[in-house]
Amino acid sequence: MPLSGKFILPVFFLTLFVSAIILGPLLYFGLAVVWPVPFHRAMDRAILISAVGALGLFWSRIPLGKLWPWNGGAWKGWLLGFFIAAVSIQAMMACHLALSGFTSAHLSGSKAWGRVLLAIVAALIVPPLEETVFRGFIQRELVQGLGWRAGWVLAAAIFMLAHFLKIPVELDHQPVHFWSGATALGAAFVNMGHDLLLPDNIGKAINLFLIGLILGGVFLR
Repeated sequence: MPLSGKFILPVFFLTLFVSAIILGPLLYFGLAVVWPVPFHRAMDRAILISAVGALGLFWSRIPLGKLWPWNGGAWKGWLLGFFIAAVSIQAMMACHLALSGFTSAHLSGSKAWGRVLLAIVAALIVPPLEETVFRGFIQRELVQGLGWRAGWVLAAAIFMLAHFLKIPVELDHQPVHFWSGATALGAAFVNMGHDLLLPDNIGKAINLFLIGLILGGVFLR
């Protein structure tokens, strides 16, 4: 029996968080054999994997053809978007270097190329995944249930809050158990509330909320 519309997002978030709680420690212990990572990194990846897995439960509700069109001249828009983004990033990096007196941490050639490749992979994977989750699924469900204005604003708020949900680095210095995922996720929510009240983060929160509104408005249009 299909779920009622009002239960879809609660089931999605419940599945996401329960899966992350279980998967985080398992991922940490599993990666320790071949590629050790700090516990907070393992939890961050567990949340991402769990989001994709939870999204798979409702894949049929996402209009992928409208969200990521590739027919006609759509591919030209994709290439143009990546080109504009690349130029903008280079301009911001130049401004940052100029304001810092053209000084930066020295990286060897292999490390520098590693950073470049990692950035390219992240740019090709993370933004499409984020847009599929936040605009293609969460905003769409909210708009259908609350109307376009309330759904649009609430989706932007969720987008902003999600970027403050960070697993505390301090947990790396504590023993990891199979129930540590629940502790880590609880600490992340507590820190999120604390971080939102810090004066230094108010501007970041406003920027993320505005970005959410802009991207959500583009998707609605």
